[in-house]
Amino acid sequence: MSEISILIVSCDRYSDLWQPFFTLFWRNWPDCPFPVYLGSNHQSFDHPQVISLLLGDNDIWSERLKLMLNQIHTPYLLTLVEDFFLFNYTDTADVLSCFDVFRELDADMLRLKPDPPPDYQVEGFPLIGRIGINAFFRISMQAALWRRDFLLKLLQEKESTWEFEVRATERSRKMENNLYCTWQPILHYSHVIEKGKWFRWAAKHFGNMRIGCDFNRRPVMTIGDSCQWNYRCIIGRLRMRVSGVLSWEQRQQLRQLKAKFFLV
Repeated sequence: MSEISILIVSCDRYSDLWQPFFTLFWRNWPDCPFPVYLGSNHQSFDHPQVISLLLGDNDIWSERLKLMLNQIHTPYLLTLVEDFFLFNYTDTADVLSCFDVFRELDADMLRLKPDPPPDYQVEGFPLIGRIGINAFFRISMQAALWRRDFLLKLLQEKESTWEFEVRATERSRKMENNLYCTWQPILHYSHVIEKGKWFRWAAKHFGNMRIGCDFNRRPVMTIGDSCQWNYRCIIGRLRMRVSGVLSWEQRQQLRQLKAKFFLV
């Protein structure tokens, strides 16, 4: 257990989410045995079990994350972001079991929620799957166990969260790595914010729980916002399904053709 730290990747602009996030975190994982770090700019969170990492005025996501990692010295990390609200009990034994498998497989990353799910079964490990070389979002900021050095190696300057997920996925295809994902969620959480706005269902559900959600700090999606988001999700999943039959090289060639004919 002394080898793992939990890192909540955040910044001051999302400090309004810390109170509900940590209220649910400790409610649903009361016996969490790992040190918990919160990365931010200047603001800290007043809680005896939360260690605040204050990084100054840097607004570039990838550079802030690198600064966070350089202040944490455990070889392994479990990463979360502040808009992933735990909604169900977390079994510490399940997390530790995943970590045992992580080390046995000499993994670089083990995603703890199948979003998206893995691609291949791993013989002898029925609860864990391998993420394929051509997988979409091979790298993502879903909750995961990481080898700290591998995450540092993936980071590049001047990338947002979304740029990192896309570009680091591409970078990972050229690196030697072992990436895995569970077939069932180990951490049960809901993504509550998109593009700085509360999902309508999340605002209603978590607002009714009276856990400190401050709806004066950020807006709730309009019905139009929600419709646009659902449309983008449907189209994105269809693209992933269709492109899943193509190799990575074929998808690259298709992108080049689209760019050539001004279809991007």
